[in-house]
Amino acid sequence: MIPLDEALAATLRKLGLAEPAVMLQITGEWDQVAGEPWASRAVPLYLRSGVLVVETLDRGGAAFLRYGVTDLERRLTDRYGRETIGSVEVRAPSSRPMRAVP
Repeated sequence: MIPLDEALAATLRKLGLAEPAVMLQITGEWDQVAGEPWASRAVPLYLRSGVLVVETLDRGGAAFLRYGVTDLERRLTDRYGRETIGSVEVRAPSSRPMRAVP
């Protein structure tokens, strides 16, 4: 039998997702590492195959933040290394309504 933590880590690697500890570190340090305007206008969602996906808090913020993505990528690679974060993808918040859970 495989321990649960090893099975989870293997599954995440197969999906191309970063180790959970790396994403927790990015999320915990987001305000300091990302700086403004990123800290107040976007949140990191996930890291997959070296691409950090961040979601803006409003639809208009996505276009604004895309202009500064190069500076954010530099700060993130300085902190975590290019092998961890090679690029950043900026997404507008989903327009799909949230589904109520019964």
